Amino acid sequence: LEPLIVEPAQATPSISADGTVLLSVLADDDQGESNLTYAWSVVGNPPGNVVFSTNDSNAAKHTVANLDAVGDYQLRVVVVDLDGNSAESTVVVSRRDYVARYKADETGGATLYDDSPAHNDASLSGSFSFSAGQLDNALNLGGGFAELPAGIVSDLRDFTIAAWVKPSRISAWARIFDFGDDTTNYMFLTPLANTGRPRFAIRTPSVGEQIVDSSVTLPSGVWSHVAVSLSGTTARLYVDGVLRGSNPGTTLTPADLGETSANYLGKSQWPDPAFLGSIDEFRIYSRALSTAEIQSLASLPTHPGDFDGDQRAAGSDFLLWQRTLASTTNLSADGDRNLVVDRADLTLWEQSFGTSATSLATSVLSVKAQLSDDSEPLAGIGDVGPVDSVALGIALALAVLEPTRDDLVAARPNTAAIADEPLHVQTAAEQSFLASAEPRPNEASSRVRRPERRASLTEVDAALRNTLFFRSQSGRSTPIIED
Repeated sequence: LEPLIVEPAQATPSISADGTVLLSVLADDDQGESNLTYAWSVVGNPPGNVVFSTNDSNAAKHTVANLDAVGDYQLRVVVVDLDGNSAESTVVVSRRDYVARYKADETGGATLYDDSPAHNDASLSGSFSFSAGQLDNALNLGGGFAELPAGIVSDLRDFTIAAWVKPSRISAWARIFDFGDDTTNYMFLTPLANTGRPRFAIRTPSVGEQIVDSSVTLPSGVWSHVAVSLSGTTARLYVDGVLRGSNPGTTLTPADLGETSANYLGKSQWPDPAFLGSIDEFRIYSRALSTAEIQSLASLPTHPGDFDGDQRAAGSDFLLWQRTLASTTNLSADGDRNLVVDRADLTLWEQSFGTSATSLATSVLSVKAQLSDDSEPLAGIGDVGPVDSVALGIALALAVLEPTRDDLVAARPNTAAIADEPLHVQTAAEQSFLASAEPRPNEASSRVRRPERRASLTEVDAALRNTLFFRSQSGRSTPIIED
C-alpha cells in the first residue's frame, strides 16, 4: 500500500518577505511513519533557486526552504516507503520584497491592515474614513493619522517608499509620512516644503538633515504617485513615475534612525499641520526599486485583466500571463502592480474575462410610462426608475437575441425600432429612443394601440451590467427591463 498523507504540505508563512519558509507534511504507512522518506522538489519553472535545509530523509517532514528570488513557487513533496510505494502533496509559497503594503481597502474600523507577510498593521486615530481611491478604497485623513509599528524601518538601508496621494488642501510641512522618535531623529516626506515643492529629509541627532527636493509641485484635489528610494548613497524622489530630484551624497539610512517609536502617516514629529486628503497603496520596500518599477507602480491598468493593451480581457491576455508567470522584469501582466506576475493577476483576468475597457464607463437608462390614448399606461411598464445600462461610446443599436440569429435591427437616436423578439440595447450617453407597441402579423392593426415609451440616458460613474432587454409581451412588442 502507498503511504497515506495525513497532513498535506503546508508553508509558514505562505508569503515570505525574506524568502524563508517553514515547510511541513506528515504521512503514515503500514510499516510505520519512521520508515518513510520525504523528498522535496520544485515544480515547473520557478523564479529562482530553492534550497531546503534538510531533504530526502524522514526528518525532512519539517524543513526550511530558502527562496532566492521574488515570485511564486510550487513545491512538491514525495513520500516513499520501504517498498518503493509513494504519495505526494504540493504547496504554493511566495516571496515578496515589501516590508509593508497598506492597500487601505477597509470600509471601517480603526486598523489599517498590512497586506505584507510581516502584518505590520497600523492603528488609526482622530478624524479618518475610507472611500473610493485609486485602487479600490483609500484612507481619507481629515486631521487624523495612522501610526505604524515601532521599528518598522529600523532594518532598512536601501529602500523604497511609495504611495498614491490626493491632498484636499496642501499645508506647509504637512507630512505624507514621518518615521522617527522626535525632532532630532526622523525621516519624512512633505508635499510642501519652504521651496513650495515636495521634499524628502532624513536626520539623526548627530547628523543634520540630508534632503531631496522635487523640481515640480504637487497638486491638490487630484491623485499623484510619489516615491522615495535610497540606493547606496543616492536618494531619489519621484512624482508620477518621473524622477524629480536626487541627492548622491545621502549617507544616512533608515537603519541609522534605530528602533523608531513614532512612525506616522499624515502626522509630523513637529507641531506641523496635519495632512488633509487621501492616501492609497502605501508601500515600504526593502530595496531600491528601479525607475521602470516605480513607473509601473505609478501607472494604473486601463482595464483589469487587459495585459496586452487592446482594451479587452481576452485569451491573449491569459497567454501573456502564462508566458511571464513569476517574472519581475516583464511586468505587462502584473495587474495588481505588486512587481511580480503571479496568481493574483490571473484572478484579475478571470474576473474581467470577456469585458472591454469601455464597460468601465456607464450609462443609466430610465424608462417612464406615458399614457395611451385613453389615459391608461401600457401594461407591464410603469415608472421603473434608473436601470443599469451598457457601455458608453457604443452606437445605439437593437440586436435580436435568438440562438439562431445575430442580426442587428438598425436604430437611430429619437427613432423607433420594432421587433417581436427580445432586444439587446447598446447605447451611447445622452441619447434617447422611442419604443412602440406594434401588431403581430396575424392581428388587425385597429385592435392595437400605439402608445410610446421614451428611454432617456444619463451618464453616471458606476459599475455596470452589460444588457438591457425588450421582451414581447401580451401579443405586443412592449419594452420590459431586465436587470
